[in-house]
Amino acid sequence: MICTRPDGAPWKIDHFKHVFADTRTRLGLPDDVHFHGLRHSAASRLAEAGCSHAEIAAVTGHKSVAMVAHYAAGAQQRALAKSAIGRLKPAVKPTDEPPQ
Repeated sequence: MICTRPDGAPWKIDHFKHVFADTRTRLGLPDDVHFHGLRHSAASRLAEAGCSHAEIAAVTGHKSVAMVAHYAAGAQQRALAKSAIGRLKPAVKPTDEPPQ
């Protein structure tokens, strides 16, 4: 047994669900914040930081790189959009003349 209570007995299957719900309530977080969402958020944030799929999987424990790729896709999309917009900025030059 990897994860046991201090008395050596196994945790009940829904123990962490209840602990997280109590913590969420204490912190004033909305009811739609779930424990599994933290894993997704971590994967997304790591992808936004430029981590490789293998690095993300090492942190989140995903066994499938395809699942990591799913979480990383949104971060990559945002990075590509930001890059594209950044390329437009030098092309657009303010002028002192009002448009006609």
